[in-house]
Amino acid sequence: MNNIISQTKALLLLAIVIIMASCSGDEIEIIEQDTSWKIDDKYITEDIREQLGIDPFSNLLFFERVSELVLDATADLQSTVIEQGNDFKLKVRITKPFEKDLNLRIVTVDNLLERYPGGVGKFLPFPDKSFSSEAQVLKAGESEVEFMITLRELKALNRAPGYILPLQLEVMDKVDHIKIAKMRGCFFVKINLSLGRENIADSYDVQIEGETFNSAQELSFESNVTSRLSALNDGLFTGTWYPQNQSSYLRIKLTKTETVKGIKCHVKTGTYNLKKVRVSANLSEGDDFIQGIFKVPEDVNQSVYWIKFKEPISTDQIKMDMFSGKNGVKDPDFTEIYLVK
Repeated sequence: MNNIISQTKALLLLAIVIIMASCSGDEIEIIEQDTSWKIDDKYITEDIREQLGIDPFSNLLFFERVSELVLDATADLQSTVIEQGNDFKLKVRITKPFEKDLNLRIVTVDNLLERYPGGVGKFLPFPDKSFSSEAQVLKAGESEVEFMITLRELKALNRAPGYILPLQLEVMDKVDHIKIAKMRGCFFVKINLSLGRENIADSYDVQIEGETFNSAQELSFESNVTSRLSALNDGLFTGTWYPQNQSSYLRIKLTKTETVKGIKCHVKTGTYNLKKVRVSANLSEGDDFIQGIFKVPEDVNQSVYWIKFKEPISTDQIKMDMFSGKNGVKDPDFTEIYLVK
C-alpha cells in the first residue's frame, strides 16, 4: 500500500514539473478574441445596454433618434399651422443586419403616454386620424430603414398647451430572434400649441364706439403683481399699477360673458408711457386665445390708448402680458383700464 502511495506522489510531482517547463516565457501561446461581432461604436457610446436592454439571444430594432421630437404650432379659429412642417423622417436601425427582409410599421399606442418622461401634465393625446405612416421593409443585410411620418387633420389640434403623439415600432411578421428595443422602441412627438390670430386693429388713438365699463360689479383684476391693482378701477387716475418684468401679466375677469369691442387704457405720459402689450382672450375650454400685439409708435406719448379688436370677441376673461414701455422701459404705468362693449 505504501508503495502505491509513493508511486502516485512521484507521478504527480513529475506532472507538475512537465507543466511548469511547458509554460516557460517564450513558449506561452496567446489566443486573440474574435471581435467581428461588435455592435457599431455609435450605439455603444449611446449606452446601448441601458437604452436598448441588451439581449444576447436577440437582434434588436430601435429608433435612431433619441426619445422625442418637439414641434411648435399656432392655431386660430380656422386652421392650425406647425412651424417646422407636417412631415418628418424617423430612421430605424438594427443592432446587426438580418439575413431576411423584415416588414416593419409604426403605430400609435395610447398607453405609452404613461411612459412619457416627467409625465404628460396638461398635454392631450393626439386626436384620431391625425397621424399616418406607411409600412417599410428593412432589406436583408441592411442596417437601417427610414419612415416618413405625416401629421394631418391639423384643424383638430386646437387646444393649449398642446399634444403628445406616442409611437411604437412593430415587426409585422413573427421572426425568431428579432425583438423591439425596450426603451428605444418607442418615440414621442410633442407639439407645443399656441392659440392666436391677428385681431388687433392697427390704430391707437381712434375712439371705440360703445359703452365703457370697469366697475367692481362688472369686472375684477388679477395679476402676479398684486400691489396697487385697485388703482385700475378706482376712478381717481392718480395711483398706478405697473408690471415688474416680462413674466408679469394682468387678467381682467368679467362677472359674465360679454361681447367686447376693445380696451381703453389710461396711462402715465413720459418715461413710463406704454409702447407694446400682448392681448389674449378666454374663448372656450379655459384656453387663452392670443388676439395679437398692440403697438404704439416710439414718438407717440399719450395719456389714453384704445386697443380695438378687428372682430369683437365673446369672452369672460382678457389677459394682457409682454408689456413694454418707451426707450426699453419694461414697466409702463397704468392709471385706469376700461373694457368697451
